[in-house]
Amino acid sequence: MERRLAAIFALDMVGYSRLMESDEVDTLSRHKSLRQGLIGATIASHNGRVVKSTGDGLLVEFASAVGAVECAVEIQRDMASRTPDVPVERRIQFRIGINVGDVVVEDGDIHGDGVNVAARIESLADPGGIFISGSAHHQVRNKVKLGFEDLGLHEVKNLALPVHVFRVLLDPAASGTAPGRRSFKQRKVVQWTAAYFAAAWLSLELFDLVAEQFMWPIWVRQGATVVLLFGLVVTLVLAWYHGERGRQRVGAAEMALLATLLALAGGSVWMLKGRSDPANSQASMAGDGRSVVPTAEPVLAVLPFTDLSPGSDQAYFADGLHEELLHQLSILRGLHLNSRTSVDHFRGSPATVRAIADSLGARYVLEGSVRRAGDSVRVTVQLIDAVVDEHIWSETYDARLSLDEIFAVQTRIAEGVAGSLGGTLAAGASGRLGRAPTSSLDAYNLYLRALYHSHRFTAEDLEAAAVELERAVTLDPEFGRAHGLLGLTYVVLRNLGIRSTEEAFPIVRRQAEIAMRLAPDEPESRMAQTAVYWTLEWDWEAARQELERVLELDPNSSFAPWALAEWYGVIAGDTEQGLRKIADARRVDPLSPLVDAMEAWVLQVGRRYAESAEVRERLHRAQPGNPLTTLELANMLAAAGRHDEAAALLAEAVPNVEDGFRVNVAMVYAELGEIELARDQMARALAFLESGGEITASTLSFGFAAIGETEAALDWLERSFREEGGIYWLRHPGFDPIRSEPRFQVLWDEVGLPGAQPPG
Repeated sequence: MERRLAAIFALDMVGYSRLMESDEVDTLSRHKSLRQGLIGATIASHNGRVVKSTGDGLLVEFASAVGAVECAVEIQRDMASRTPDVPVERRIQFRIGINVGDVVVEDGDIHGDGVNVAARIESLADPGGIFISGSAHHQVRNKVKLGFEDLGLHEVKNLALPVHVFRVLLDPAASGTAPGRRSFKQRKVVQWTAAYFAAAWLSLELFDLVAEQFMWPIWVRQGATVVLLFGLVVTLVLAWYHGERGRQRVGAAEMALLATLLALAGGSVWMLKGRSDPANSQASMAGDGRSVVPTAEPVLAVLPFTDLSPGSDQAYFADGLHEELLHQLSILRGLHLNSRTSVDHFRGSPATVRAIADSLGARYVLEGSVRRAGDSVRVTVQLIDAVVDEHIWSETYDARLSLDEIFAVQTRIAEGVAGSLGGTLAAGASGRLGRAPTSSLDAYNLYLRALYHSHRFTAEDLEAAAVELERAVTLDPEFGRAHGLLGLTYVVLRNLGIRSTEEAFPIVRRQAEIAMRLAPDEPESRMAQTAVYWTLEWDWEAARQELERVLELDPNSSFAPWALAEWYGVIAGDTEQGLRKIADARRVDPLSPLVDAMEAWVLQVGRRYAESAEVRERLHRAQPGNPLTTLELANMLAAAGRHDEAAALLAEAVPNVEDGFRVNVAMVYAELGEIELARDQMARALAFLESGGEITASTLSFGFAAIGETEAALDWLERSFREEGGIYWLRHPGFDPIRSEPRFQVLWDEVGLPGAQPPG
């Protein structure tokens, strides 16, 4: 047998069987014409020898690799020019593979690995494309004006070693790499990605169904999502390395990349498990000016419960159980709780348990989930020592949707926390632990809905809360806690100007009276009664005593020390005692802007303007777009003598301020000595009021006092006295210009604030 080195050229028609099935006669005619015409003539012109026909293909031998490649290029270019207007389904295209290798010649035919490689490379080629082996590329790379794309090593059937394959690029300007879009197309990256997304979406849907049934922790579900996201990157890597036709061996670079991705995915899931659920991006509040005063008692932060219920209408139920658990835990002594408003900052965000604890000044964190499905409820809780990142205690409770079982679960959680942290029941409090506040499950459900709405604190939600509470007390007139919360809701509706004084105050008085009769040991009842003493009867000492009683019933109340701060600092004029109560409120509610606002208010009434400005700056940073926060900061800066800063802030705010805040603008101008500008703002405020806008009488009295219109200021102050209830802020420095007026003294005496009046 004769052996020789040759350039082997394998050509094959794409989709031959499909075209034959569609139109056998036409296909045979066109194919024969191309073979005898274009292909045959081009092969002959490049000194090629047709070895044999394979039906729809040819095997050709060339003495030169350059001749083989140039022949292939000429054929493919001519074919492309012939078929642009032919429909794709009828278009004739060829694949061509070229190899340079040793062949065996026998009776005019050629055999051997050189031929096999050419045939296998041809099968990898694109329709209308030319693939060549590494040996052929070595022969032609510097001898033809073509580009080449390195496709790497490909395993070839019946050969032990992989073959290095190159794509011939017909554009002579192409460098060694095809454009990114072409590479993605050839490697089928888009198709792989689309298929993966479909499979991942289906997998997550199925996983959610299983997770809901087995009540898996939230970190498991989050971990599955993370794994699937990393899986997308792994899919892209596999597509890039294996997207070509033909299998490839796994190289060292690919293996290292895949190992790195798998390690990152595992690490991410481990971090999710260690973090164990929601927290908030606001976790680093240290350094913003707030200081959480340490307490000798262990501090516990009870995070909002995660709602795992099927459907999206049970969030109120999870929130309500969270609130009720806080209510139960508040009965314990020797344990300090963070308030709901501060832990709510950490709803659904990715900070670590340790970061949450640091922000709240807490040692321990309790987190949990609620799943309500039909008449079944599952509550899962876990108690974590955030300092050492250690789970102390966890439990899962299953209950039917009944008051007895729900409150039994709450009692068992409270007892579990107490047993783990050493809390004890206050004397006489054992009867309150686990006691249902109503005998009606429907009324209790309405109460939970009302809590959910009231926490959102919009006008629409507050009105909805009032409606739910009215329905609850209609279903169970003996539901004392609901009566107390209804009274408090109407206080807020009136204070925000949503309901009138005439409409709200009778409801507040009636609901407080009922709540005190039915449930005098509930904090809500005592707070409703405080509102009556404070707002309706101006019995300041009785209001203070009620707030102290609230603290006895609920030592972890954030409202009571907050309100006592206002009582001492604003009503009684004792700034230092007011600030001590602010510190008490901040221990419970360290992230609350309401506590900051009260601190600024107490400092302002105490004429400590520079300190008040510091707190106002903190509030302004947290709410830079709030016009009232901006104007109050400008006012304090001006009062503290920082006029340039106040003027700059005012100039920034005035163009965008709404007419409802014109009085606040006027007060800043007056503090800066710009009385005419202040008068102009007051005129615009009055025009807004006459057009149907809302500005309180007390606010207008401040504005007129600031611009020196004493009679108008007293007129509006007396109107506030008649229409808005007890005007307990008479110590405010804004009234200093009219403090010596006899009419002001009459109001002071009638309101009866404790302590001496400040000098005017």
